[in-house]
Amino acid sequence: MQTNAVKSILAVFGTCLSVQAGAAQTAVRQICPEFDRGAQELSVRVSTGCVTGMARFKEHDLALNVDQDRAHIALSGDIRFHPITSPAVTADCGGAQSFTLSASDIQPRRYTLSYAGEPLGTVDLLEGAEPPACVGTKGSRRRLEPQPVNPDSFSDWAFDPEGSWRDWRGASITALLEPLLGSVPESLEGRPEIEIRMEKRFWQRDLRKRGGGPRRPFMAVSITRDGLGDDSISGDRYFVTVVKSEDGWRVERLWRQQMCARGQNAGQWTGAICL
Repeated sequence: MQTNAVKSILAVFGTCLSVQAGAAQTAVRQICPEFDRGAQELSVRVSTGCVTGMARFKEHDLALNVDQDRAHIALSGDIRFHPITSPAVTADCGGAQSFTLSASDIQPRRYTLSYAGEPLGTVDLLEGAEPPACVGTKGSRRRLEPQPVNPDSFSDWAFDPEGSWRDWRGASITALLEPLLGSVPESLEGRPEIEIRMEKRFWQRDLRKRGGGPRRPFMAVSITRDGLGDDSISGDRYFVTVVKSEDGWRVERLWRQQMCARGQNAGQWTGAICL
């Protein structure tokens, strides 16, 4: 029987996987955040991507809002062009537009990012984090091919923290990961936040072969918990690769990290034990 905590997490999971109701068609296609830790300044470049050279820019009402209490970066507004009246339309991208918005006194932490109310993912501004990547909006073209995962990026993760997952099977991915989600206690102290993300990926190189091999797609599930009330751990996160087999979905590989709340590694993600 599922605990109340598991039910609530699965509800969050379902919400994350559901199709989000977005705004009307927008000219904004790409959002690229950059963070200057020394100056504590966040710069967000907003661009249209490729636009025909016949398009003439009219105006924009883009706005950037950073809620540091909720650790959320919200962008709103749009980029507008004059209607194209010419019957001949060029195929070049000369009409592309890009604007940079900025905010000062930004604390380094991991933020959620949204545009026009649509969740786009997270932006990690913590020290030692990889530079934030550009993200596409709902109006951008979706990539048909899954993106690669570099196995070297897990060098500071704990691999196989528990061997019991090898026997897990499920008719669905949520059912498969219920033992992992069930480890969440009924009552969480502090201000816990749980984020679950699932996407189709493949390894940059086949982990089983030294010379590489064919791309074998899998479902990558990222689970992150923040705001835990533990004395030594403030959060933890998992990266789970899931594949379909004859007897249902199964876990292929599992990594874990935790964020230490004190000591030398305080405020940092690490695969080591927090003391």
